[in-house]
Amino acid sequence: MQISDQFNARVVFRSDSAATPVRWAQTHEFRGTGITGDLFVDEDALINGIVGFHAPMLMPNFWIEAVVLSSAAPDGQPYNPETFLSRTIMARGERSAGTDAASQVLPLTSTLLIKRQVGAGREGNMLFRGFLTEGDIVSDPLTGIVTLVARENVASVVTAGWTALSAAVSGAGAEMVLRSGAGAGANVRIVTGLKLKSVGTKKLNNKYFDRQAASPTQGLFDGLVEQYGAQVVGNIVQYLIGSGGTVPPLLP
Repeated sequence: MQISDQFNARVVFRSDSAATPVRWAQTHEFRGTGITGDLFVDEDALINGIVGFHAPMLMPNFWIEAVVLSSAAPDGQPYNPETFLSRTIMARGERSAGTDAASQVLPLTSTLLIKRQVGAGREGNMLFRGFLTEGDIVSDPLTGIVTLVARENVASVVTAGWTALSAAVSGAGAEMVLRSGAGAGANVRIVTGLKLKSVGTKKLNNKYFDRQAASPTQGLFDGLVEQYGAQVVGNIVQYLIGSGGTVPPLLP
């Protein structure tokens, strides 16, 4: 696949409910290891590596629904997600589950925090949902602080996952990075490993799925605002409404 040398992979997860599934996502940042500009990245190997990393860290109650590859450049105007490369996966989580009370899956708001390690600069966070069970955690009776019962076992899963993922990404012609800023001035730091940090609680945030493609009118409206200013355009809109005129919708 010909792709920008800076790109992202959005992994979309979903619950097992067919009627009203709950979805969430995890984003990884990559950089192609070939020439700057257009280069060849083996998207099949890359996506397989990403799925192979996440599946053992997801309970069978949940699915990896899709992986979306996109340029790291800011969204175009209008926003058009159809230009992304989207691959439907529908792979069920592979973390082994028992049938006793300790194997009860915790709510999706219960998260496992993993740090993306870099050689220098700020590390990145990854929140894993759909991993933890009742038997994975224990609460201190005095402080109420929740910790992992068998931290070493979870850490070994993370380490094994990183070893396989980094090999797959490298074989696909890319490397995982952390990116701050945009364009030529972006600060890009190579991810050198993953480190288990802690457990916690984080509300579900599905803003990614609530975005809408802008209507053709949106580009015209933005251009008028840029040329004449928001105040002038706002006055025109109010005049049209007050005089019985019509204003084209800004969203589809």
